[in-house]
Amino acid sequence: MKHASHLILFALIATFGTAHAQFAKPLPKNHSEETSTEAKYNVGVIGGVSATRWLHTDGVHRPYEQPYFLFDPNAPVTSLLDHGLAGIVVERKLGTNNSIGIEAFYANRSTMLDYDYELPDAIGHSQMYHRKDSIVYSEVCIQIPLNQYFGSGNIKPYVFIAPRFTLPIAGNMHWTLQTLAADSTSTNTTLDTATVAMTRNNMRAWNIGAVVGAGVRFKVPINSYYLLLKLDASCHVGVFNTYSEKEIAGETNPASVIGASHIDPTLLGKRHIGNATVKLTVLFPLKKMGKGACVNWGEYD
Repeated sequence: MKHASHLILFALIATFGTAHAQFAKPLPKNHSEETSTEAKYNVGVIGGVSATRWLHTDGVHRPYEQPYFLFDPNAPVTSLLDHGLAGIVVERKLGTNNSIGIEAFYANRSTMLDYDYELPDAIGHSQMYHRKDSIVYSEVCIQIPLNQYFGSGNIKPYVFIAPRFTLPIAGNMHWTLQTLAADSTSTNTTLDTATVAMTRNNMRAWNIGAVVGAGVRFKVPINSYYLLLKLDASCHVGVFNTYSEKEIAGETNPASVIGASHIDPTLLGKRHIGNATVKLTVLFPLKKMGKGACVNWGEYD
């Protein structure tokens, strides 16, 4: 009996030692455990620049010359502000490598339309004319991007698509009409010039469009916290014709209506607006921090 008790005691000690050794080993980390350390919600700020393009189709629209980006090297800050945008974003993680967000931003838009055309003058001779439209305005935009990330680690490329709602809120169109000089010894003659406020008389009140883009997300560890930086480029095209109802109806008050003031409304065609945007987003995860951590304001997750 004494020998049996010794054997049982020895077996218990051996079993305890084996179990202790097993539990002393670090548990294996799997992918889901690693990704669970990331917050479900992020909030952040957006800043960037965009190039605006007015796209004319159908009708008898003029063959416009239109720069992709108006930049004056003598006034670089003003030029960038005329194309700048800023806003806020909330993003929710859906899975390991995808998320959905809502972005709201204020954007400045700027572009220019130049074209030459020929008409007979009062005595029937051919006369060349030049018209230049300088357009500066602003709008509020709301878009809902669906993001798909690739890979793992602190640097992830991604693509996204989004619907965008746009609301023009202020701006003006300044146009100048000149007769072109017949030769190099003479100069152009300005016939008319005016600045027209952008209102519902000459611009659709709201629009919906589609956005597609790609970028790179950087995860920046900061002690027990981290930041996310997203740099991306995207293109947007509005769905609806932006000529106003008054322009399409043919109201010809040049003080408020641009399109119909210089072209037959039945031949007006359509005008869509597109943008190319480069933006930087800084995201702050709403994540529960460990006790005693330097950053503890975000205990939401």
